[in-house]
Amino acid sequence: MENRSQKGSKRILSQKQKRKEKKCQGSFTVEATLLMMIFLPLLIALIYMGFYQHDRAWIENKARTAAVEVLVDKERKNSINWQGVLASQGVFGSVMRKSGYAQVQVKGNFSFPGITASFLTKNRFSVACDIKITGKNAKKEIQKYRNLKRLTEG
Repeated sequence: MENRSQKGSKRILSQKQKRKEKKCQGSFTVEATLLMMIFLPLLIALIYMGFYQHDRAWIENKARTAAVEVLVDKERKNSINWQGVLASQGVFGSVMRKSGYAQVQVKGNFSFPGITASFLTKNRFSVACDIKITGKNAKKEIQKYRNLKRLTEG
């Protein structure tokens, strides 16, 4: 008889444990949902900040290259192809050659998507740079580019 009562009590305990586990599983789901509501927009913001930094660096490099090319090639037109940015829009720039130096000014807009923008200060960030290179620095810049090209090629 004792064996039967022990088995019966074990069944009752196991049923109670199963109910408790189901309740716990439900609370974990709710907690995970609440956490994901916070972490997902932050993750998206982090990814877009990477895009923003890439575009800034790419635009600055392109502007610096254009300034050097203008100093070296006197017949170069003042047009720059701005294709290659990841997420910036409305990127435009101007190249000015004057005696002894070249100046490149670039402006553009970078916008963050929907909810992510609420975590940041503004919805749009400005992507801008102003590069001014003298004729003396152009030779050094060209040497840097050539050295980097040699390093990356082999």
